[in-house]
Amino acid sequence: MLQNLQPGQQLEKSRRPRKFYRRRAANRQESFSQRQNHVSWLHTHVWHAKRFHMVNSWGYRLPDHPCDKSVRAAYRAMCHHCLIQDISYYGCIELTGSQGNILRLLQHFTPQDTGGFGSLSSSEGRVEGTATLYRRDCFPRCALGPVTYVFRALTENSQDHSTASSRQLWLWTHPAITQDVLQELQQMSHTGVCVQSIGHELVRFRLTGQLAAATLEAALHLPPLQNETVQPGQVLSLTVVDPRLNMPSKRTKVTPLTTAADPVELKCDAVLWDADKRKMLQTPPGQNNRSGEEDTDVAGDDGSVAGDNRRVPILLVHQQGRTAQWGVTPASALGTGWDVILPAGWAMVFWLGLQYRGARAGGLREMRRLQLETGQLVFPDDFPDTEAYRTLHQDQAARRREQHDRYPPGKRPNFAKLGTAAPFHCPWDRLVEGWAQLAGTPSTGKPRGTRLAGTPSPGQPRGLCVARDSRIRQQLSQLCRHADQQLGRHADRPELVPVLSHLVVVRLRMVSRGTPVAMAMICAPSEEDVAGGVASSPVEPAHPEGMISDDCDVVRHCSRLTLGYVTAGANSLAAGQGSGVGLCVVQGLLSALQVQQQGQAVVLVRNPNSAQYRFAHVTVL
Repeated sequence: MLQNLQPGQQLEKSRRPRKFYRRRAANRQESFSQRQNHVSWLHTHVWHAKRFHMVNSWGYRLPDHPCDKSVRAAYRAMCHHCLIQDISYYGCIELTGSQGNILRLLQHFTPQDTGGFGSLSSSEGRVEGTATLYRRDCFPRCALGPVTYVFRALTENSQDHSTASSRQLWLWTHPAITQDVLQELQQMSHTGVCVQSIGHELVRFRLTGQLAAATLEAALHLPPLQNETVQPGQVLSLTVVDPRLNMPSKRTKVTPLTTAADPVELKCDAVLWDADKRKMLQTPPGQNNRSGEEDTDVAGDDGSVAGDNRRVPILLVHQQGRTAQWGVTPASALGTGWDVILPAGWAMVFWLGLQYRGARAGGLREMRRLQLETGQLVFPDDFPDTEAYRTLHQDQAARRREQHDRYPPGKRPNFAKLGTAAPFHCPWDRLVEGWAQLAGTPSTGKPRGTRLAGTPSPGQPRGLCVARDSRIRQQLSQLCRHADQQLGRHADRPELVPVLSHLVVVRLRMVSRGTPVAMAMICAPSEEDVAGGVASSPVEPAHPEGMISDDCDVVRHCSRLTLGYVTAGANSLAAGQGSGVGLCVVQGLLSALQVQQQGQAVVLVRNPNSAQYRFAHVTVL
């Protein structure tokens, strides 16, 4: 090069790369793998990290909420359009064996009263079932958490599921309990059932909204999937084309279907259930190619391959929406949608294909908001009888206390003066013990200190219990809907005596003003409060300042008896008023009904940083 220089010409200096390119790793894939030593990434992590606030939860790096102001936009998407969420952090446990052995194994972990695994529609693989797992033979205590399950659909040659020699069952568990459930099941491996975790081989996307079906049809070229023609919870096993083959050049929104569609029939395509075929699908062919060359098709059970088009097996699981519980029309179809289960290697291919069809992405905050609007329970926030809740609760309490202590005394609420016995956590154990002691007051005709019916004896294992029996919840719900004085006097029914010390999940709707927040107290109104109506809105008198004892009586600490606590609350966009979800002691809820007038039951709600009580309608979930 120096020989080619002309006289007087200087050698050009090579420009030093910018700092961005100097720090950039030569092998980005290897760099990403090294950064996952402490927390795991989703397959869509890089896409989310550019657009979302990320948090570390349950061993994963998860998207919490978008960087833009999207609270109302996400609500519009989940109501009228399509909201997509990557819930691949949920674990998947596969059970293989005869159906009889599988059902006998699961009987040790869940009773039939709370929703078992033996229903006909779910055992045939037609619908997805739900259940609550407990530790082995520990019902009703030591709950693990809720799970959903799908049986492998029966083929035409084995329609008799009771005589099927080999069946497959997929258990979808929250990451907070995946390892506990896996260990409990593996300890019962001598029952002839093979248990293994396959969560790393599958991804799961959740599409919610009225246009969720239309978005799937446009992105995957599916037949019409109208909600009117699909059974709630139905599972469809399909083989679809590569979404890159029909991806639009720019992001477009789909339009709702206007013509009636024929019912969709279940197809027993078992490609996704085969571990060997799933391994062949971990790497999509031609990642940077949209024309379809270098094809590696995987045939279905019938052996057919669709020419040059790439074929991908998926599972579609229908999610039934919740109707408006307060008679509000906009929320009539809230929560309706579909879950897409597919091989892990195809995650970004399908994610981008659905994004280009107008689906709006959401994170953990949007999921909590959706579950609050539809009245669904959030795990582990609404499951105080689980170990996952206690771990989360301790971390949240420490964080709230640390944030409270950062403010000077003049800029933070005086919880002692407000009469808030537990401002940073919900003392469920002390609440149950308080009602157990209160049950021995002279009004009950029992001496003080008498053990409340339903509480464990000294020789039995202790722990919180949540009433999940459908029959018990139905009776309590009926009492709350018709909370007149006659029902209140006869509320101590024999079938309710064993669960008087249990907690029951309730939903709150503010009568007029007010918005409940987490840790808010649910209190019983007095006869004067009920007679005065909503306009009375009592106020808690000021308490003497001082330190609140950690073992104080949380039930009688204030002027109104404490029934329970709110676990989640906000201003509901569907109802247009404050609403929340909480838990109450059954004994306290029944005692509060004794002063109710005819109509729906009401309680008092007081936020931890306020002395103002607000009336709220209560319904048992």
